[in-house]
Amino acid sequence: MIDVCGFKADQQRVGEIASAREISEAIVAIPVDGKGMPFNIDIGAYKQQITNMSQGKPPVTAGSFGGIQNDIQETSISRMYNLMKKYYIPPDMDFSQDDNFSQMQMKPFVMYIFEFTHTLTKQDLSNIWQNVMPDISIKAEKQKSVFEHEIGKPWEFFGTLGQEGFPDNVRWKVFKVKKRARNNYFNITKTSEVGKGFAFSSKAELEVFGSNPESELPFSYNWPYDFCSLVELAKVNSEVTFEPEE
Repeated sequence: MIDVCGFKADQQRVGEIASAREISEAIVAIPVDGKGMPFNIDIGAYKQQITNMSQGKPPVTAGSFGGIQNDIQETSISRMYNLMKKYYIPPDMDFSQDDNFSQMQMKPFVMYIFEFTHTLTKQDLSNIWQNVMPDISIKAEKQKSVFEHEIGKPWEFFGTLGQEGFPDNVRWKVFKVKKRARNNYFNITKTSEVGKGFAFSSKAELEVFGSNPESELPFSYNWPYDFCSLVELAKVNSEVTFEPEE
């Protein structure tokens, strides 16, 4: 049959186990007031920083926010936004998906996201493919994640507090979130020679992913991260340090 059909008969490797692979999860801690309401972020500061990042600029550029002298490469707002894009936030809290600033359905609010990672070895990955648990599943590993920023700066969390001081009676909503997996099949296969022949076959398929066929769905299945758990126990500490201005 191979000879009749003109197929080329040779041997090829189907796949290769990576030498290592990093996995991650995150803990979200949302400060709320005595009524259980989150603390809103200044909408002007949020829009300006997200717009700058979408244009490849630092979130805060020199001359903005009253004429600061130098660019600021990362703020609490920009860090939060980037991590929201990396992890699945509950849809009723995920204001990062709303890029139409003129008609935002949800006001941005303060959200601390603490990231935790672990590197799977080649042997771990081999075990997983054979349905055997990796070492991290039977051995606890302690990690520390810090999210810190200045208070009172207009480009940071609580930037509108001014002289009022830090809010009283702060409580916390704490939960775990999973990393976003790629859910566009063609983004996974397009790098292989075989995958190049399989593109969107209809306008309906293309519309699912918007005008860009390389885009990902904002909410979809999330294999493999929804089928494993990395962080099982967490302790959250909040501190405010007072220092004299330089």
